[in-house]
Amino acid sequence: MTHYTATYNGLHDSHKHCFEHLGWMLLAKHQKKTAKLRLYIDGIKNLQDSLIKKISETRDQDRKDDLEYLLDNIKILKRYASKLIKKNRK
Repeated sequence: MTHYTATYNGLHDSHKHCFEHLGWMLLAKHQKKTAKLRLYIDGIKNLQDSLIKKISETRDQDRKDDLEYLLDNIKILKRYASKLIKKNRK
């Protein structure tokens, strides 16, 4: 997997996109489109990895705190999205 350097603003945009995309994933679940659900989870995992990397590289404490807040939100989203996929497999 290739990792690209993420900008602070890019991480914020990706965070927003993941939360907005949840509605589309609920529709995908209803239509039993498991490939889309898996790609969504992979995207969340990639964002989580990028946030962790950026937090380790960031020196400004305010920005670091902001990124850690985004990371906490993404962990919650990932947990519930993963449950969504597991329910789809049953």
